[in-house]
Amino acid sequence: MIILGTNSIKDTGFDVANSLRQNRADSSFLSKTFSTDGTHHDKGTISVWVKRSETGAEAMIYSAGASGREFIRFETNDTLTYRSLDEGFHLNTNRVFRDISAWYHIVVAFDSSQSTASNRQKIYVNGVQETSFATETYQPNQNTDHKILSAELQRLGKDSEQNGPYANCYYCEVVGIDGQQLAPDQFGEFDEDSNIWKPKDVSGLTFGTNGFYLDFEDSSALGNDVSGNNNDFANTNFAATDQSTDTCTLNYNVMNPLDNFYSGATFSEGNIKISSARYAGVTSTFALTKGKWYFEYKCVSRAGTSGFVGITSATATATNYEFGNQSGENVGYSVSLHNGSVYGNGGQVAAAGTFETIEGGDFGMVALDFDNNKIYYGKDGTWGNSQDPANGTNALSIVAVTQGASGHWRIYVGGETNNATVFEMNFGSPPYAISSGNTDGDGYGNFEYEVPNSYFSLNSKNLAEYG
Repeated sequence: MIILGTNSIKDTGFDVANSLRQNRADSSFLSKTFSTDGTHHDKGTISVWVKRSETGAEAMIYSAGASGREFIRFETNDTLTYRSLDEGFHLNTNRVFRDISAWYHIVVAFDSSQSTASNRQKIYVNGVQETSFATETYQPNQNTDHKILSAELQRLGKDSEQNGPYANCYYCEVVGIDGQQLAPDQFGEFDEDSNIWKPKDVSGLTFGTNGFYLDFEDSSALGNDVSGNNNDFANTNFAATDQSTDTCTLNYNVMNPLDNFYSGATFSEGNIKISSARYAGVTSTFALTKGKWYFEYKCVSRAGTSGFVGITSATATATNYEFGNQSGENVGYSVSLHNGSVYGNGGQVAAAGTFETIEGGDFGMVALDFDNNKIYYGKDGTWGNSQDPANGTNALSIVAVTQGASGHWRIYVGGETNNATVFEMNFGSPPYAISSGNTDGDGYGNFEYEVPNSYFSLNSKNLAEYG
């Protein structure tokens, strides 16, 4: 189980408001072709924060050059590569990057004028230079031009020379520095209390002629450059709803493709859109032990008797798609979307019709009170069975975890037989447009319906304070 691994700082001092969510199936990317070679095209730096949405797949982060390209990407074995076909260097890490709950800060910095070859290209991750490589070949000749930040095609999220690969990633604080090989401390710093690497304000940096700063704060112009250079990137196939508030300073819960029981679910939209097919069960990246939490989900479509939403023990062994309905096999609670019944701790705890049926287009609401072991279910703004999370009335009771004795719970969604249910999860940063707009009591999240008093959205700052 992957639990939140980074950016779990209560207060960073510098907050990043937005990210860009890329979905591979949308064939989306940003691109720019500079008109000149800029300030100094043998020196430069690319800095980007990335949250992966899949592993085991090639994912292009940044690429430059319509031929003989220079690029930064994750490989199919989840290592990180910085390479140029024309310029003759190739750095491929031994380290793998498989935490899909965490934000990684990647800096590549180059200066071909350096007399020592190993100083000409550098990779840093989360403030630390990578020095262990499966492939370690540096630029053989001094003063060789680079394609990154020069008068070449530049792309974020897609190969600049080949038709693919695209990526399934979130990006934020994407910065290009033309003419300087900078260290990562120009873009981030270690938190003095937690020692976690965190971003800092980059607006005062010298960006150079072809430099840029993409902050993704304008949903109508997601490639907008705010460096002052107006080096805007063109948007291909990104929608306004691809602007996210899941960032390197406010990391939101997502569903976990590494915890895909029976491998029966497909993931998209940054792991918050789930198509759950035959006996599929999917759990969240956040594991919870205490606190009061609220989330919503949109049922995009539901077929037959399919569809379950609830919680499961973080140590439960999944042998059934209905968490809570198999005594001795798994521990959890789930509401059936097709008839409103609830299963918990090995059997049915609420009969059919207790809660309303949820069909395609409906919004579900879930309130979890782990301080008092209670669950609440609602639909389209109304809590079912006269429940009231704010007052703590008419709740379903959570029986203490007996299997594994972990005390950890995860969000769960699942399907049944061959009938697919498509869920769009909203833990505070939805993949769909919100018509009303509600936040939790600390001002976080964007929800369709009012968040119950003293309940909070599932993000890193709330987890640090209440979880």
